[in-house]
Amino acid sequence: MAELCNRSHRDLISIYVQGAIDSAERDATTIMSELEKALEGGSSEIPGLKRSWKLVMPYCLPPSFKADQAADILCDFLVLNPQKRKGESITLLNEALQNAWPCPRAIR
Repeated sequence: MAELCNRSHRDLISIYVQGAIDSAERDATTIMSELEKALEGGSSEIPGLKRSWKLVMPYCLPPSFKADQAADILCDFLVLNPQKRKGESITLLNEALQNAWPCPRAIR
């Protein structure tokens, strides 16, 4: 990822970021739907579903979110944390976005 950030055009980073966020949003929607069912039914799965949701999408996107902006956040994160560059791309993206766009405490 860090190598792609050094290019003059970050198109590949932006495409990756948009795809990862789209996937996380779909997964979070599915988890939230299951959580609603679990809450209605008094299921014992509620804590696990809450943890899953936080793992899938540990950040809260601003209303004016743009993939290029998130790509810049990821690239800046990699510059500031060179020791983490060998980590999994999705983990790095989640950490970078969580730092930049944390969720309100009530949502966590």
